Amino acid sequence: MPFRHICQVWDRAPGVVDLLIDNVPENLSFDLDFSQTFGGSYGDTVTIPQGVGGITPSLNAHVYQTGMYTGHGMKDKTRFLFNPADIGVSALDDNTMFWVQVTVNDGPSAGAQIPYPVVPKSATGHIPFVVQGTAPNAASIANSLQVMLPSWSREIYLVNNDTVGIWLGFEPNGDETFVPAQGTYALPKFANQGISRIFVRGDAATADFSFTADLNVGYQKT
Repeated sequence: MPFRHICQVWDRAPGVVDLLIDNVPENLSFDLDFSQTFGGSYGDTVTIPQGVGGITPSLNAHVYQTGMYTGHGMKDKTRFLFNPADIGVSALDDNTMFWVQVTVNDGPSAGAQIPYPVVPKSATGHIPFVVQGTAPNAASIANSLQVMLPSWSREIYLVNNDTVGIWLGFEPNGDETFVPAQGTYALPKFANQGISRIFVRGDAATADFSFTADLNVGYQKT
């Protein structure tokens, strides 16, 4: 199935990550895997039942409630509340960005989804977001590497670190911009408030790139 964005961070506080996952038809459970880096290996799998959710041991179940949300705009979600230390991700702390990959376990939509970044809160509301990766050799945007942004951004830069060109897009099946070898693409400040992900692919070969953005980190719940 095509990769898609099915989760979001609802809140992050010291020792707590509040994750919401979209329920998927015919699915019974999700696997969550974690990595310190975008291109790293994912492990420390946690399985949670769809529509029921879960909470890790060090959190107070009387304070936090799991399960499906029923309020406006919150239907059909599975909530997972966790302390990173509870799931064996010892290198992760409240000042570290890490990545979570959700796998749908059942039904026609089964498969791993796009890794999603979990960023720390910032006193200023803005933090630098840096990703390094390799764009695949792909013929169209449909087969591009997708990188999710955890919030709206103020400035976006993509640097092509390779000897071949890169095609850059911002929406599925949308227009693409060609970034030449060793070139840089800069989206002007305040021109990209609605961008939530990027699509990158190499021009007839794989291509290494680096991507930076200034994120406006305002979680839904404070």
